Amino acid sequence: MNQVIGYCGFEKFEYKGNPEIELGFRICKEKQKQGYAYEASSIALDEIKKPRLKHAFAFSETENKKAHSLLNKPGFEEISKEQYLDMDVIFYKKQLL
Repeated sequence: MNQVIGYCGFEKFEYKGNPEIELGFRICKEKQKQGYAYEASSIALDEIKKPRLKHAFAFSETENKKAHSLLNKPGFEEISKEQYLDMDVIFYKKQLL
């Protein structure tokens, strides 16, 4: 039986006045730490290269250490800590080309 356990994909957003894309994902607690978010993120990042985008962004709440670790795996680098959408977040960026 197929079951939805989360999502992963890109969304347009504005970073410091520039239009960008952001990688987002969420996996239900019962399925975390099984590699699903990393696998989905890796596939999404490979697919997003096809339109020849130069880079992608991601952000996570400052205290979400699991997400920080996951974002580092495919090569996202921390670029800033800021307030965004009324949250303390860390922004990450990954060069695609």
